[in-house]
Order: sequence, then C-alpha cells, then structure tokens
Amino acid sequence: MKSNLHEINQLLLAKLNDLQTQNNKNILPFTEKTENKTFEVIKGKNLYLIIFYLIMFIFSDFGSMYFFKDKKIASISSNQKIASIFSNNQAIRKICETRKDSTPKNQIQDYSCNIDKKSYAKQTSNPEPSKKRLLTDNIEEMLIEMIIKDWQETKFHIDDELVNKVHFFVKYYSVKYMERTNRTIKRSKKYMFYIKNIFRKYNIPEELAFAVPFVESSFIPTAKSNKGAIGMFQILKETAKLYNLKIKNKIDERRDYKKAAVACAKYLRDNRYVFGSIVLALGSYHHGTGRMTQLLLIAPKSDPRNYSSIYNKRKIGKYSKQYIPQLLAACIIYRTINSMNLTCLPKNIK
Repeated sequence: MKSNLHEINQLLLAKLNDLQTQNNKNILPFTEKTENKTFEVIKGKNLYLIIFYLIMFIFSDFGSMYFFKDKKIASISSNQKIASIFSNNQAIRKICETRKDSTPKNQIQDYSCNIDKKSYAKQTSNPEPSKKRLLTDNIEEMLIEMIIKDWQETKFHIDDELVNKVHFFVKYYSVKYMERTNRTIKRSKKYMFYIKNIFRKYNIPEELAFAVPFVESSFIPTAKSNKGAIGMFQILKETAKLYNLKIKNKIDERRDYKKAAVACAKYLRDNRYVFGSIVLALGSYHHGTGRMTQLLLIAPKSDPRNYSSIYNKRKIGKYSKQYIPQLLAACIIYRTINSMNLTCLPKNIK
C-alpha cells in the first residue's frame, strides 16, 4: 500500500511541476529539498487541482478499498469510466481534425472548445442504415435501363409523357395503395417461380412475368372481367382457342395459371415478332393485334414510335391508354424489390 501511495505522490508532483512551468505568474514556488524529494508550496488557483486529484484518488478502485472498505463500491471499475472518457476524447479529436482539414490553411482554428452537440452526436452515435428511395426523379433512367438496355428495344422511344404516366402509377401502387400492392406481392410468391420459367423459355423479360398478372388480376387465378376475360392472365375465349386452352362445360383451362402463363408468353412472343417491339406487344395484349395495328397505321409516322404519337388524340378508353404505363410501373416496382432484397414495399419508401 505504501508503494502505491508513493507512486501516486510522484505522479502528483510531476503534474504540479508541469503546471509550474506553464503558469509562472499564478504559481509562487518555494522549494525545499529533504531526503532527495522536492516539495512545492502552491498558492492561488492551482490549490484546487490538488483537491481534485485527491478526490479522484478517493473514488478510484484502490482509494475506495482503502477508505470505504466496501466490496460493492470497490467493484465499480473506474478504469472503464476513464476508458469511456478517453474514447469520447478521441471522437472529439476526430471532429476537430476533420474540421481543420476541411478549412483553408489560412483559416485553421482550434475547435477543441467549440464543438456542436449535433456534430458530436453524429460522430459518436451509430450511423443509421441508408434508406433507398423508390420514388426518385430518375424514372426515365430506370426506364431506359430496363427497356433499351435489358430488353434491347429498338422500335419504341421513351418520351416525356410516358415517363410522367409511369411515375404517376409507381406512386399510385407504392404509396396510395401500398397495402393492397403488398398483399398482391405476397400472393405472387406462390406462382412466380413457375411463371418466370415459362416466360424465360419464350424469351419474354422476367419483369413481365410479374407485371402482367399484377395488373390484370392481382395474381387471382379465378378473376373474371365484365368482358368475359377469365383467369390470372385475363384471357378471352378467342385467344384461349387460338392457343389451345380447353373451355368445355365446367372445364376452363384459363383458370389454370400454368397453362394460362404458357398462352400469355406465346401471345407476347408472336406479337413481338409482328410489331418488332415488346412494348407494342404489351399494347396488343390489351387491345388485340388488329386494334393495335390500326392505332399504328393512324398514328403519325415516326421511327422509333413513341407513346404520345400512338395514344394522343385517339378515341381510346382511359384505361386502355393507361395499360402500358401501368405495366411498366409494375416492372419498376418488381426490379426495385429484387435489387433491395425485399419481400414487400417498406413504409419508409417515399
């Protein structure tokens, strides 16, 4: 115990000697050498430092055992507290270094006593994971990447009107009706594996394996429209006969999503050959091949064709005009979910 006290006294004397050299005006030294030990008589403000170090010693591990003789108090590790203080000091130094590096050389200042609480909290707290946003201003870039690069579309041009409509429906599905969209996404998990394989077999983009049943029926195999389209892919009688789907008495293979997926993929493949465009083939899936041909003949000649030249000032129903933008919006949602490894749309996406 005496050796420990001797070491503490030596540390205190060394600290006081440093203070003496820095503050000659405030310190009035009177040195006496007795048994090769130097004692300092200190006056002024530095007397409080001695009291401070004594208090620190009392509440240290060794001091608590010596003065209080209480195991519970002694078990509290002051070393951990000091380590935490030191780590905070390191964080403060990092903030000062970053601030000094960011300022010009002629304007470098000492920020050790001027640190904002907000900046300190940002440096010391754990950083939150970055939130990826679905509804950004780069819908056009996403469409170009998907249609031009991935789908290798050459006969259809992406114009501003199409971008605006797709942007509207992305918000429509992911914000206004997000809960209904998430229910449809969860329902699709049961069917997507088989549908993707079928569409891949007929060289149809994977995104459309999700988008077509998403828009047509919300992945409900027994869905039925007012015009007589039945099943997950909403196939009419004429189309069902063309692609060998049986419709007899109680048997209707349009309700079989596997056979209906094959018929849909074949239809898109055939119309892609007719129009030379997967986007125009999507339009024909809704309008029919004959009606889509009429729209292209009436539309102003342009190469490549675009959305506004085909659909503007045409006597087409409102839903028919919105069909292609709805499909493309569903494709973007599907790509975004896959890229973010999500099972559904989170609430923090805006």
